Amino acid sequence: MRQPAPGGLHLGKMAWRLGLGKNADWVLLADGSVARAVRRTKAPGPASVFFIRLRLPHTEKISLWADLDVYPPGEVEGLQLLSKAFSLSLDLSPFWEMARHDPLLRPMAQTLPGLRPLVEVDFWEGALKTVLGQQISLLAAGRLVEKLRAWGSPLPPWPTAWPPPLSSPPKLLPSPDELLAHSQEELRTLGLAGPKARTLLALAQRILAGDLVPERLLDAGEEGARATLTSFPGIGPWSAENLLLFTLGCPDIFPAGDLGLRRAAQKLLHLPHKPSPRELLELSSVWRPYRSQAALCLWETDRLLRP
Repeated sequence: MRQPAPGGLHLGKMAWRLGLGKNADWVLLADGSVARAVRRTKAPGPASVFFIRLRLPHTEKISLWADLDVYPPGEVEGLQLLSKAFSLSLDLSPFWEMARHDPLLRPMAQTLPGLRPLVEVDFWEGALKTVLGQQISLLAAGRLVEKLRAWGSPLPPWPTAWPPPLSSPPKLLPSPDELLAHSQEELRTLGLAGPKARTLLALAQRILAGDLVPERLLDAGEEGARATLTSFPGIGPWSAENLLLFTLGCPDIFPAGDLGLRRAAQKLLHLPHKPSPRELLELSSVWRPYRSQAALCLWETDRLLRP
């Protein structure tokens, strides 16, 4: 199925977030497309796994449309999740036009077109990764994710009609019921602190009980969803904002307290010190309703400017 990518899409600009070649969820295929396995949230287990694949007409430059593919064929849910993963329903053309005239975003308008928000396709996996990433580096969080994969389900055979992957597709992360088969003490043997282990087990129970449903969170609006998420023990403002942006795909989230965003703003504006969260939040108000994309560009700039 062909779908527009309004505002453009460039896989090369998204390679770091996709984690290609680093045993991440997404793998690069021999024809330059990207694919991953997805578990159907409401029916976990090997029998309910399907594959999604995105291919662009040009792998080395910005594309305005993408080909979406799913296996087994006819999985409408898979196509919807693939569109969600690359935020294809979000028209970023107005953002890039605004960025060309913004003193802070102007450099990014020249270097980062084609960068889009990459959203988790499954709420549980997004919540799991968010909790694992609390107060530690991305590298350390990635190690914890890989340790947890040992408890997940193996993949069914790769679709033979698709080009072969250039690296081995990883196992699935454990589903909520697979995680609940393990104790808090077992989680701690993987290197998780006690509070994180308790939060993950409680989250798994709440998701299986139907208490945390992505559609209901979105229907509640940004502030309602934020209030629901932060009412849950172990989910603070940082975790709630990450879930809103990278798992629920809300387009206007700006985590002004994030160190990387403050560091990028300091460098780009040549300030003697990092702007305070309040100062950065005020600065971001002119980027509505695209503050999630602005945050993504600032994070990418911070990564590229680091020594």
